[in-house]
Amino acid sequence: MAEEPRAVLQRRTVRSRRLRTSAYGAAFTALPPQQQDAVLSDIESGKATGFTPSSDAFFRAIHEHTLQGMFGDPVYGGNKNFAGWDLIGYPGVKSPLPQATRSSGHGQEAHKSTYANGQFAKAKKEALA
Repeated sequence: MAEEPRAVLQRRTVRSRRLRTSAYGAAFTALPPQQQDAVLSDIESGKATGFTPSSDAFFRAIHEHTLQGMFGDPVYGGNKNFAGWDLIGYPGVKSPLPQATRSSGHGQEAHKSTYANGQFAKAKKEALA
């Protein structure tokens, strides 16, 4: 039976903490920027030991989860206050508006989640389950 992604991530995070402390004698957040970069480079390049299957696989997973959390639809729990979308200038899902509404200037919509109007209620329920 495959291990739950959360359990894998937690186990790998504990290993990365051990690496940081053993290699540099301090927690990652206490290290100067140059040493933080060195730790991340070691993990990304696969040089860090104690990871299964490898430290670069761990790095790729963290990188992917970071991108998903920063730029994904807020309905999934990340991208708080649409910060990621603001960063890249993405307005979110645009609903079609009648020409009269657009012309009047009253049809300007703020950010919208894919699920904002209930058009994907079943998918939202499944996504949050």
